[in-house]
Amino acid sequence: MIRIGFRKKLAVEDKKIYETVNFFVYVPKKQHISREDGGHLCIVAKDNKIKSRLNLDPKMAKEFIRLSTLVGEAMINGLKRRNIDIEIINYQENGNWSHLINNDPTFHLHLYGRVKNSKYQKRGKRFIYQILVHLTIII
Repeated sequence: MIRIGFRKKLAVEDKKIYETVNFFVYVPKKQHISREDGGHLCIVAKDNKIKSRLNLDPKMAKEFIRLSTLVGEAMINGLKRRNIDIEIINYQENGNWSHLINNDPTFHLHLYGRVKNSKYQKRGKRFIYQILVHLTIII
């Protein structure tokens, strides 16, 4: 099992789409941003002892930066092919919230696509967690 964030493992419903020596790339079942609003992918370290980028050795750090850059570029290209007006990818490194449920942090990165005419997560506005909760409930 792959341990990440709150859930302790990559859920069966999450769709792994790529992996490298040290990381998995996956589409979370409960996406924070829909494909039409820009999409949401995650990168997680395979080793759950990695708590932050400070735990990456130079080789792993290079692998992570290259992977996150390539995944962001692939998101942009894929969304454009679907005629989604993607403007930018936001990269949000996480791992710190698991302390709320007495778990150790687990290093992971969210990639959020942002589009010019988004329906829920409006352009130029911060990510709204309340919408995430609402969307998670209605999906």
